[in-house]
Amino acid sequence: MAAGGSSNPAPCTGPLVEGFLPLLELRDMTKTFGKNAAVKEVNFSIGQSEIVGLLGDNGAGKSTLVRMISGVTKPTSGDYLWNGSPITHCLEALPKVLVSRPSSKTRRSSIR
Repeated sequence: MAAGGSSNPAPCTGPLVEGFLPLLELRDMTKTFGKNAAVKEVNFSIGQSEIVGLLGDNGAGKSTLVRMISGVTKPTSGDYLWNGSPITHCLEALPKVLVSRPSSKTRRSSIR
């Protein structure tokens, strides 16, 4: 039983839960485009060997979130942690060729 005689467990207040250190953790990730918030204060963690899904309605910010995680889009605010260490400096170092999209002309010519 939790303190005070309640059968409800104490809430988790940090990234460590019984020795669990997340492999990837996002804290307060936000991305705005002008006055519009595509992603607002997203927090989650993924442990080693976990398989996760990202679900939501059209326009909910799923693609924007994945682009931020992969380093394609820079978040307006928030923190990434990898094994408990900040990784923002790693995202800044990604070569531009990895994050650029091919033009429609390039895509059409590669199909022919």
